[in-house]
Amino acid sequence: MGRADQLRLSRRADLAALAVALLDDGGVAVDDFCSYVWTAIEIETDTVISGGRFGEGPAR
Repeated sequence: MGRADQLRLSRRADLAALAVALLDDGGVAVDDFCSYVWTAIEIETDTVISGGRFGEGPAR
């Protein structure tokens, strides 16, 4: 197997779009990477909190 077979595509963009759509009428979201409570605006603008974006842990 080549390296291309071992790579995993990120679905973070799809997850973020879904979260923004679900939060259209208000509310907040949480993810598995930090205890921060995200708003739709923060998700949509890729705001970085504690080194990570919504749906994505901190860069190492």
